[in-house]
Amino acid sequence: MDQGDAPGIRRLLAQYRASYPADAQDLQDGYAAIADCLEPPGRKAGAAARRWSDGHHGSTVRRFVMRVCGLP
Repeated sequence: MDQGDAPGIRRLLAQYRASYPADAQDLQDGYAAIADCLEPPGRKAGAAARRWSDGHHGSTVRRFVMRVCGLP
């Protein structure tokens, strides 16, 4: 994340999804939101990250989504 490597995050996310298809905490979608925000910025990525963040207040990934996507 700190290196801004969206393709690398997507590769790791594909492995994670294959290894852990059941994702009760929706962590996979959080990591996907991070990858989207690392790519050329746009309102669509920020809006999707906000929707994910608003629905996952207890998630361990939420603070990273908020930081990377620039959410308050």
